[in-house]
Amino acid sequence: MRGIEFRGDLATKHRVTPVSNEMGGRSEIQLFTDGRIGLYMTGRWNYPAMNAIKDFDWDVVLPPTGPGGRWTNGGGGGYAILKGTKHQDAAWEALSWLTGEGQKDVADVIGIPAYKPATH
Repeated sequence: MRGIEFRGDLATKHRVTPVSNEMGGRSEIQLFTDGRIGLYMTGRWNYPAMNAIKDFDWDVVLPPTGPGGRWTNGGGGGYAILKGTKHQDAAWEALSWLTGEGQKDVADVIGIPAYKPATH
């Protein structure tokens, strides 16, 4: 709960991130590349787009530390099936798709796929 509250406080109390009606119809990445916000939390999938921006000096930093410490999420290639899952067959089917041919369908969304043939 403290983490959720802290996230909300960043916009409403500390005023360090815009709320929806302050974004002017722009996405977070557009606000960042326009120089209107100074930190944009993203992942490796945005590297090609960020690197292609002319005259835009950017870098990578650790995420800020909140009251409960530093936290970030991962994704893209760290898939697993929990040992005690109730739906092992369905989980295996989903995992097989995510790490196999299905990545060709989602590569534009998730960026660099975990399955090398999906990069072509």
